[in-house]
Amino acid sequence: MAGLLHILGITLPIFLLIALGFWATKKSFLPGDANKALAAFAIYFALPALLFRSVSSKPMTELFQADYFLAYGAGSLASFCLVYAFGRWLFMEDGKRCAMWALGSSFSNTLMVSLPILILLYGAEKTAVPVALMLMVETFVILPLSLFLAESSGQEHKPWSERVLDSFKPLVKNPILIAIVAGALASLLNMPLPVVFTRVVDMLAVTVSGVALVALGGMLVGVPLGTMRKPLLTVMPAKLILHPLLVTAGFLLVGGIDPVMMSIGIVSASAPMFGIFPIIATRFGLGSEAAAIVVPTTIAAFFSINASLWLTGLYL
Repeated sequence: MAGLLHILGITLPIFLLIALGFWATKKSFLPGDANKALAAFAIYFALPALLFRSVSSKPMTELFQADYFLAYGAGSLASFCLVYAFGRWLFMEDGKRCAMWALGSSFSNTLMVSLPILILLYGAEKTAVPVALMLMVETFVILPLSLFLAESSGQEHKPWSERVLDSFKPLVKNPILIAIVAGALASLLNMPLPVVFTRVVDMLAVTVSGVALVALGGMLVGVPLGTMRKPLLTVMPAKLILHPLLVTAGFLLVGGIDPVMMSIGIVSASAPMFGIFPIIATRFGLGSEAAAIVVPTTIAAFFSINASLWLTGLYL
């Protein structure tokens, strides 16, 4: 019981900040556009600063751990494929919808939800490497695959190479990936950084948790739930239950992975889908459906994250 209360003491403030953002926006203390601006600040400035600082401070030998990348990647890819197949062949849905369901079931909101919890629990230094590896899985494997399948649906006339290229184009300008690559280069070259630069990076990095969580709460206001029972009952349990179970299986099958890093991966897999999921789905005419999935999944994640923290504390 003491362990569970300790976990709640860490996670409850995170969800209270989300609730604060929701309440402040609902009561018009924060305009709706302000949340988009806060989220943009977190994604384009604060989070890249945190990742660059953490990655650049690590020796290169610690940055890429193939066993961790393989284990987390296998679990996430398995969740993706199962949900895609489920929607495609059981529900007979079109490829675009199934690709978006699969994306929502395997791409966690690590940055805005689980990262603040993990930093409080393990510290930024221990969290940085597994988070960077998980982001690489999600950004280089899960996201391009979902875009490729969605873009390919009904566009079989396009050459295969062109469809693959189209799915990778958005990644080139991704500030999070740029920060990880820049941090890895700074680590590899053992490059001394100007004091002014490092101070700016530090000042931006410390703002990420609070800003991101308040913005996330505000963005949940006014989301239409409608009649979304089928996608909700498919994606929500897949994201909060199936994904962490498959990631756990991946870690156990690969073996030899540090228990703290395993815990970080499992807790992240227990988080809801990433916040810009509806924005990506809008490109395929599924924005409202995706937004309706995000709201209850984010609320239910309070239980899945606390359960995963408690269980990993017992068994890892």
